[in-house]
Amino acid sequence: MLSVCICDDEQALCRELRNMLAQYSGHEEMAVFEINSIPEPLETTFSYDVLFLDISFDGEDAGIEGAKQHRRKSNEAIIVIRTALSGYAPNG
Repeated sequence: MLSVCICDDEQALCRELRNMLAQYSGHEEMAVFEINSIPEPLETTFSYDVLFLDISFDGEDAGIEGAKQHRRKSNEAIIVIRTALSGYAPNG
């Protein structure tokens, strides 16, 4: 079973991504966790297979640090960094 963690301080965005995962997962069994503050997934010893991280939590760039910490736990995890902030979007 694939373990997926969605880390975003906006619950509506967590629900939207959870719905998309359900829609496109096909028959793959998934355990989907939602975390609404960045310290939560970092305090656990559990390693996720896929981690969706928002860059900004409460105005801080905690998502990048969260990705680094999770990477130290699991070199196999797929880490997807998400943001709605235009300052982080590539130019072009």
